[in-house]
Amino acid sequence: MKLLREYESSFDAEETVKILERRGILAFLSSKDSHKFSRHATGATKVGLWVALDHQYDDALSVMRNSAHKAKTALS
Repeated sequence: MKLLREYESSFDAEETVKILERRGILAFLSSKDSHKFSRHATGATKVGLWVALDHQYDDALSVMRNSAHKAKTALS
């Protein structure tokens, strides 16, 4: 699993995950639930977007730059 990007907004992170998944790229958000609560209580200041499969990392970056990119390592 590799970190793609960190977001201040969990909404923006979730929208990016939807785009990646439509292109066949398995993604995961870290600190999504913790981010909803007080930062002082949880320590979570950002939501992390991760690609779950290392071999999809380059495709994920390409899709994030250009949502029309067709992933070479897409899952069905």
